[in-house]
Amino acid sequence: VVWVSSATLLPVQIETTRIALDNPTASRATIRVLSDYRVVNGLAIPFRQEEYANGQRLYTLQLNSLTFNRGLPDSDFALPAALEQE
Repeated sequence: VVWVSSATLLPVQIETTRIALDNPTASRATIRVLSDYRVVNGLAIPFRQEEYANGQRLYTLQLNSLTFNRGLPDSDFALPAALEQE
C-alpha cells in the first residue's frame, strides 16, 4: 500500500508484508516513511527514510548527498587474476 501526498503527489509511506524465506506462513508488516524530498538531476529523492515494524523503528536512512551517473572505471569490474584462470 502506498500513501501519496495530495500536495506534492510524492509517496510519503509504503506498507509491505515480508514473508520468511524458510516459512511461507511467517510474515511481518513493515512501514517505510519517506520524507525530506530533494530534487537531484530532475528526480525527487527522499533523503530521509525510516522503517518500522510493530510500531517500532527498525532503522533510519539519512542521505547527505546523492550523485547519479558518475561513471565507474572498468577496473571496478575486473576479476582478480586467480579467478580469471578458472
